[in-house]
Amino acid sequence: MTSAPLARGALSGHEKALRSKSFSRPASPPANPNNPSSPPPARLRRLAAVLHSLGPRPLYEFLLEVAGGADPWERLERYAKLAPLAGFIAANDGDRLPPPRIVGGRR
Repeated sequence: MTSAPLARGALSGHEKALRSKSFSRPASPPANPNNPSSPPPARLRRLAAVLHSLGPRPLYEFLLEVAGGADPWERLERYAKLAPLAGFIAANDGDRLPPPRIVGGRR
């Protein structure tokens, strides 16, 4: 992520991608439990718990990747591999979303 402030009304690349997507219906068919690419329900619960335990920031990053077209199951597996680093991530504030910034502009 860049640290440079955005001009008033400017959107980051991720935010533009999110706004351009239509969330009224899924872009792909819903996950089928019999589909070999989706994990079994017990594995999905475990992956969800691991992702949740990493904090709001990794969850946000995961959602941005999925909204950008990434395979959700592959990404869940990748984020689950970060579980041993949860302490390191938290110690370096990687588990928290930054507070909203107000960029100066005219009133």
